[in-house]
Amino acid sequence: MDAITDGRYRIIGFGGGVRGSKTFGSLAALIALCRIYPGSRWAVIRKDLQRLRDTTIPTFDKLRMAHLGGDSFIGPVNGQTWNATCANGSELLFRGENIDKDPELLRFHGYEVNGFLNEEADELSERTLTKEIERAGTWIIPGDAPQPIPYVLNTFNPCAGWPRRRFYVPWKAGTIAPPYHFIPTTQADNPYISDAQRAAWKDLPENEYRRFILGDWDALTGAYYDTLSPEHLIDRDTLPNPLPAHWRYWASYDWGYGHWSVMCYWATDTDGCDILLDTVWLRKLQDDELAAAYLRETDPEDGTLPRQCLKLVYAGHDCWNKVIAHGASGVSTQETFAAAGIFLVRAEIDLVNSGRAVNRQLKGRPLRVKIVKTKGNLRVYDQLGEMLPDENDIRKPAKVDADSEGVGGDDGADAFRYGIATRMQAAKMPAGVEGKQEDRAAKFDFAKGQFVRPAEPTLDRVLNGGRVERPYRMPSVTRRKG
Repeated sequence: MDAITDGRYRIIGFGGGVRGSKTFGSLAALIALCRIYPGSRWAVIRKDLQRLRDTTIPTFDKLRMAHLGGDSFIGPVNGQTWNATCANGSELLFRGENIDKDPELLRFHGYEVNGFLNEEADELSERTLTKEIERAGTWIIPGDAPQPIPYVLNTFNPCAGWPRRRFYVPWKAGTIAPPYHFIPTTQADNPYISDAQRAAWKDLPENEYRRFILGDWDALTGAYYDTLSPEHLIDRDTLPNPLPAHWRYWASYDWGYGHWSVMCYWATDTDGCDILLDTVWLRKLQDDELAAAYLRETDPEDGTLPRQCLKLVYAGHDCWNKVIAHGASGVSTQETFAAAGIFLVRAEIDLVNSGRAVNRQLKGRPLRVKIVKTKGNLRVYDQLGEMLPDENDIRKPAKVDADSEGVGGDDGADAFRYGIATRMQAAKMPAGVEGKQEDRAAKFDFAKGQFVRPAEPTLDRVLNGGRVERPYRMPSVTRRKG
C-alpha cells in the first residue's frame, strides 16, 4: 500500500515469480481502496472469464473469508453480473479481456470505473493497458466525496513482453519514474509456502526455476520486435480521404489453408513511411476463393482499399508450390492469383535479414511504419508483440504454428515481415523496366577516351542481374560545308 498511498504513482507493476502473493496483495489493495472511497468501482481484468473463475476468484474468496470477516464488508462474486458489492456501495467488477472476440476493445468503453487491476498482465495485450489508462477515473463518485487516483495495477511473472519493457527494464536501469512504479516479489516473500513445495520446485528445468521461482528476468530474452510500440498505431481519419493517387500501393502475403492466409494492404507516402492500411485473415479456402475475397476488398464500388495494392504483392515462396492437398487444383497460388489480376513476387524470407529490417524500420523516428487501427491490423500488431527470438539463434524470430483451430501462430507477423523487409530491399535497389535503357549518360572510360555502353538486355542479364559492358564509340560528326 505504500506505493498506492505515496500519491506519485498511478501505473504500478507487481511481480517477479510464482507464489509471491501478487494476486493476494493486489486484491487486498483494491478492497482497501473500496473501504477508503465508498461508492467507488474497480475492475479486475484477466485474459478471459475462465481464468478468472479458476484462479483469481478463488483467491478473492479466500481473502474475503479468512481475512475480511466473510460477508461483513464485501460479498461474494455474483455469478450472473460477475460483480462483488461492498457494504458501503463500492464494487469490484471481474471481467475477461477477450481480445480475440473484441480486438478493438470496444467493451472497455462501457467500463466506468475508478481504476483497474490486470491479473497476469503478461497474458494481456499492451493495448489493453493503454485503453485502461484512458478509462481509469471515468466513474465519478456521487456527491462531494473525494475522488481516488485512477490507478492501473498490474501483476505479472518474468516475461518477454511489454511488462518487461514498461516496468522491469527501467526499474533495473534506475530510470523508472512516476507515474510508473515496480515492486519486485518472489516466493521468498511468502512465509506460507511449505518446505516440501520449495523442494519440489527444484526439480523444474533450470531456466523455468530461475524464471518462475527465483524471479530471474534474465533467464529469458526479450520480445523479438522490441522496437514495436503503441506509438505506431494511428486512426484512419489521420490519413487523407481519399488516399492520394500518387502514393505507392502494394501488399504482402502469407499463404495458408489450415493456418491463416493473411493479406496485408500497404501504402507508402511521399516521406517514405509505410502505412499498413488493413489486413484480411482467411482460413480453409481454395486459391480462387481467396483471390475473389481479396479483390472484393478493393472493389471500386464496395471495397475500402486501393486496387493498386494487388498489382505488387510480396509473398512467401510456398505460393509457387503446386498444391494438391485439401482438394486443391494442382495449380500454384501464384498462377491462380495472376489469372485473377493479383500479381505475386517472391518476398525476402531470410529470418535474420528480414527480422532485422523490420526492427530497423520500427525503430526509426520520425515514424517509418504506421499501422491503422482496424480489426485485422490489431491482430497483426498483437502477434508481432508476442514474437520471441529463436532459442537457438536469437538473431531471428522463433517460428510459431497455429493449432488446428487457427489459434496462435505467426502468420500475420510473417506477412508483415515479408512486406517491410522486401519493400526496403527494393528501395535500396529499384528494379528498372525490362528492356528499357537507363535514363542517364553513358559511362566514360577516360583511359581509353571512349564511352562505355551497357549491353542490350538478355535473358541471362535479366535473370541474374549480370552487367556486361562493351566499348561504345561516339558517332563521328561530319561538319556541313558552306
